[in-house]
Amino acid sequence: HGMAENQTAINPEHLPELFEAFLSGNNERIKQSTSLLRAYIKNLNCLNPLLSILTSSENPGYKQLAAVLLKKNIGNLYLQMQPNDRVYLKTVLLEQYFSPQSTRVNKSIGVIIGDIAKVALPLGEWSELFVAISSKMGAGSSENDKASGLKLLSLVIEGAGSNLEKHFQELHDFLLTSIQQENSMNIKVQAYKCVLHILEFLYEEEHIQLYQDLVEPVLRVLLQLVSQQQASQGEDDEAVFLGFDVIMNVVESESQLMNPFLPQLVTYILSENFLLNKNLSTGYKECGLDFLGVVAENRMTVLTKDAEVLEKLIQVLFTLVSQDKNSKFDEDEEESIQDVALYLIEDIAVTLPKRKIYKHFKQNLQILFSSGEEYHKI
Repeated sequence: HGMAENQTAINPEHLPELFEAFLSGNNERIKQSTSLLRAYIKNLNCLNPLLSILTSSENPGYKQLAAVLLKKNIGNLYLQMQPNDRVYLKTVLLEQYFSPQSTRVNKSIGVIIGDIAKVALPLGEWSELFVAISSKMGAGSSENDKASGLKLLSLVIEGAGSNLEKHFQELHDFLLTSIQQENSMNIKVQAYKCVLHILEFLYEEEHIQLYQDLVEPVLRVLLQLVSQQQASQGEDDEAVFLGFDVIMNVVESESQLMNPFLPQLVTYILSENFLLNKNLSTGYKECGLDFLGVVAENRMTVLTKDAEVLEKLIQVLFTLVSQDKNSKFDEDEEESIQDVALYLIEDIAVTLPKRKIYKHFKQNLQILFSSGEEYHKI
């Protein structure tokens, strides 16, 4: 036990050399410094020295490591702190978050703030957090500040989740304004992420009602991201995948939130803009097929009550199965889009009522066989 005591009592002056060892690339030194640092961050005394590196080190690697270490245990440490120390910690972190630095460090600080929010908000502390964020969103704020404010909000929502219930109304009003009135796509996308994270935590009927009017603006942003995908970078991809994930989670849950929008969304996925779009990436198409599978399993009537939609669904799946494999996106894919479409045909054959799908299957199989392709294996 004495050993552990001894280990946590690292002299703050030695932190830089421990950091240097940790980042040295030398396995032995990394191992030693890791075990010392792991013990160190269990103790409340680690906060000031780590904060000091985070705010004033010239070395971006050290800043990032300080942020990662703070993140590890911040919830527990926060609960052990005195009230005025808590206030100091939160003030420093917010100031640091909004000062210019690398995106990685910035995101790590945002995650720490989210983790603190998770324990602080239920205690009735830190409602000023939203004031601080919305002060960055004022009429005179730069686009950059607004985007940073919303990025932080999204990390806080992700961290604090259902502990935000008391704030659902003000968040709703704030996000509705951001997603509808801002012109910048970057800001819209950040607001969209915030809304998506909240949609995952809506269980009460009143909250579901409250957020109903945000679903359409969110879907609009999602479709816009998909349509500009040819020109996009990786970060937009992440936003598209997040959108599909959350929509699927909501459809799989008891919530009726998505129901009014499912027919339009299904029609869009089956259109030339999406599954039949030669230029759309395989990753997006797989998301679209997964979505259709989730709808078939959980909200079957969306597909069966409209004869045209059902016919189109089966026709599109067969079209995908019979496409050439050598499209430019498929080279390094584990599973081709053909495989995924084939699995979905199989699922639909099992889940949807036979009398409704039989004639469409028969018709499409005949077309496929007569095309003389090597797809007889189907």
